[in-house]
Amino acid sequence: MKKDNNDINRSIVDCFRSKKAYNAQNALTFEELDVDVTDEIKKIILANLIKEGFVIQNSDFTIWFNQEKWDETIKDLSKKYFMILAIPFISITAIALLLTFLL
Repeated sequence: MKKDNNDINRSIVDCFRSKKAYNAQNALTFEELDVDVTDEIKKIILANLIKEGFVIQNSDFTIWFNQEKWDETIKDLSKKYFMILAIPFISITAIALLLTFLL
């Protein structure tokens, strides 16, 4: 079964987490990331994670997972999704209340 980018991202993040690579002192080498994809795909995914700030690369080219950035992003996305779901509900409720008073 072919893995998509989300599966590969998750596998890479899980690898960092399982090895507790959350800071420069516990950083991993590229070879220590045991993810079941080709090195070329792993490099592409890692480059994107580094670009987005989810993975930090040290001067010695070791890498670690930026859990703080991940948590901030999840929190921001949760707020946005909540608003997407809440605004229609609040609008419908306000309209219903208005109609109740008008009729």
